[in-house]
Amino acid sequence: GAVLIPWLPARLHPYIARLVGAVEVALAGGGGLGPLETLRLERRMGSRTRDAVLASLARDVDLVRVLVGEPARLATLGGADADAAWGTLAVGFSGPTMVPARWQVGPGGPSGLTITLQHAGGSVVVEAPDDGPWAWSGPPGETAAFDGGEAMRAVLDRAVLGAEAPPLGRVSPASWADASRAIELAETVPRSLVKGRSVDLHREEFSEIGTFRGTMASLGCGLVLLGLFVLVLATLVGGIAREFGWEFGKRVAGAWPGIVLVTLTLFLALQLVPLLIGAEQGRPPSPEGDETRPGKPG
Repeated sequence: GAVLIPWLPARLHPYIARLVGAVEVALAGGGGLGPLETLRLERRMGSRTRDAVLASLARDVDLVRVLVGEPARLATLGGADADAAWGTLAVGFSGPTMVPARWQVGPGGPSGLTITLQHAGGSVVVEAPDDGPWAWSGPPGETAAFDGGEAMRAVLDRAVLGAEAPPLGRVSPASWADASRAIELAETVPRSLVKGRSVDLHREEFSEIGTFRGTMASLGCGLVLLGLFVLVLATLVGGIAREFGWEFGKRVAGAWPGIVLVTLTLFLALQLVPLLIGAEQGRPPSPEGDETRPGKPG
């Protein structure tokens, strides 16, 4: 009965909401800096191992999706040595409906993230250190403190109390679909890095019914292979039993059709489980539901 919410507080910072507004204005042809050309994110980190880089990317790619939309293609750039590539990794995101975005591991220094909106006539830069207030580098320049724990507590209050909780900001909190998508994008990076080419991304809906169907498909393939193994084994045991007059072996070999039939019948009966649970629990949340019910468990 617990309420679980994904821990992605960065998207709730007021500067992220301002950046979203700046992107919308630029795409509409307004603003004083001209058309928006690209989004750049540079992550500075002390440990640049494979696991540390992918963990940072999984958090930061959520900001990419919030600012410029859902990527349709991912491409990586790194060193020839697979072990050394993570320290200089660069990941590009593109799609027919989004502004090109680039995330890269930056050189050493205070750990944090630099977000840059590059326009034709200038840029807007946000410095987001891991420890300390965020800085908006213009125009105009300013800083703002942000308590990620307090922001996530407000999200939890909203999930538990509903309409009785104070309203949230312009950017909706991350849902479990957002968190799953961020991890999926991060897990695509090693495959792109090994193959040395871009990877097409296919957005999938994450739901209980989808997971159930995937599990049943895998289990069904396993049962087919197991049935073939039992068929070969039973035929072999039956031949040996007839050759040596082994009555018990004959009975065991003759029982295999019933065993396979019972197993397949039970497997088919499992397909009725979604009907017992109900369609509402198996249905993926709609975007409207994500905004009005943030943090609702999947």
